[in-house]
Amino acid sequence: MSRAVVLAVLLAVVAAYVTGWLRLSQRAGAHPPRARRLAAAMAALATTTVALASPLDPLAHERFVAHMVQHLLLITVAAPLVLLADPFPVLLWAFPAPARAALQPLFARGGAIRRILGLLTSMPLAWLLFTTTVWLWHLPVLYEGALDDGRVHALEHFAFFGAALVFWWPVLDPAPRVRRPAHPGASIVYVVLAAFQSAALGLALML
Repeated sequence: MSRAVVLAVLLAVVAAYVTGWLRLSQRAGAHPPRARRLAAAMAALATTTVALASPLDPLAHERFVAHMVQHLLLITVAAPLVLLADPFPVLLWAFPAPARAALQPLFARGGAIRRILGLLTSMPLAWLLFTTTVWLWHLPVLYEGALDDGRVHALEHFAFFGAALVFWWPVLDPAPRVRRPAHPGASIVYVVLAAFQSAALGLALML
């Protein structure tokens, strides 16, 4: 995927987010959405731009370290920032009123989106999906395929970013709320175990 296309997509997303944030702010009156959510969205955009639309992207096809930095930016910085921006309710307000009315049942309690998110973001399954995705894409055949073919590399980015969103969801608990917040102790264990598996993967690559 060319950098121009990536930039166009990112700018379209940020334009939609800002539109939704402004509409929601006007609608909320005395309790507007917190400015830090908008700041998190802009930081996520900046991080994703550095990862996918800066000189780091072509360098990632040539240098292992650049390849890993690119993935770390997407997984450990951009994805949690997106969730801290609480994107679903804000982006929903970017749509015209008829579209919002059509989409709201999907996010309502018992709606399809909530059911899917509730399943995917349970800690055991989210951890397993994230770990499996990361390890699979470091198998030699997929790793080399991503280096040789830009389309495969783009698919790898989507897979990592999607898996990272699922992984961070139960820790950051954005809207729509699909389950009770995790106990802080469980969240710490969950993240530490993910760090251990990342360290194991790094050791395996070195060997």
